[in-house]
Amino acid sequence: MKKEQKLDELEPTLSDVLEAVQTGFERHEKILKTLVEGQDQLRGSVNILDQRVTKTQNRVEDIADLLDDMTHVTDKNKVSLLDHERRIRHLERARA
Repeated sequence: MKKEQKLDELEPTLSDVLEAVQTGFERHEKILKTLVEGQDQLRGSVNILDQRVTKTQNRVEDIADLLDDMTHVTDKNKVSLLDHERRIRHLERARA
């Protein structure tokens, strides 16, 4: 009979099993909640990063437009300088 009592003491009861299952579910719920919060934070960070990249792209496009305009002006100035050099050479030849 002592052996039967020891086995009964070692065997979990239904309430022990239910408690263990409930504890497991609570742990999983905490883990899932943490994962959801992490995903939300990650989404927020990605949105902020996306906004920064968009702003940077806009700045780069603005700089490219500005450089294009400056290059156009520089090319015009180069042509004007060459024209003036030709005129000066022509005047120097005519004077000589």
